[in-house]
Amino acid sequence: MACRAFIIGSSLVAIFGCHSSAYDANDAVRPQPQPEIPAIIAPGEGERIYYPDGRYVNLMVTQEELGAKQLILGTENLPDGTSIPVHSHENYEEIIFIHEGNAFLTLGERVVSADAGTTMYVPPGTWHGVANASGEDTTMLFIFPEPRIAEFFREVGHHEGDSPPELGPEDWGRIMEQHGMRARPAAQGQ
Repeated sequence: MACRAFIIGSSLVAIFGCHSSAYDANDAVRPQPQPEIPAIIAPGEGERIYYPDGRYVNLMVTQEELGAKQLILGTENLPDGTSIPVHSHENYEEIIFIHEGNAFLTLGERVVSADAGTTMYVPPGTWHGVANASGEDTTMLFIFPEPRIAEFFREVGHHEGDSPPELGPEDWGRIMEQHGMRARPAAQGQ
């Protein structure tokens, strides 16, 4: 069981946000939202979810951990040669901030090389993606106004020590559709 410690006041420490690292997104019992918890989140804290290509997401502000009702915040590490394929979110926007390294950002039909410090605002229904071909790791921060998107990351990735899910193209399509996402058809490019 992983727990997160938060500093409250100047010297009092409280433990909140415990969760099992063996959480299965298909379990009938889901973590229940809790009242909002003010938090200072230190580097390395959060729920880390891994992908077979070497990427990982670190969910830091979620409904399950902190009771966030209107947003989710996390980071994603993209090793050189990995990408977030071009996709869209039908009903919600996203903000992506390149924190370290650089990447190619796709926004609609535009593809731009983005250095650390670059921010991309993605309106609902807009094709977007991130590709790292920089020769080094790239770290990005993302913010969604839809806290349930955390379930998407849990369904397509895995926690440390767990086996990765075996997902075919049909599985990806079904999971994306459940979360209001669409992958851009290959004929339109990546």
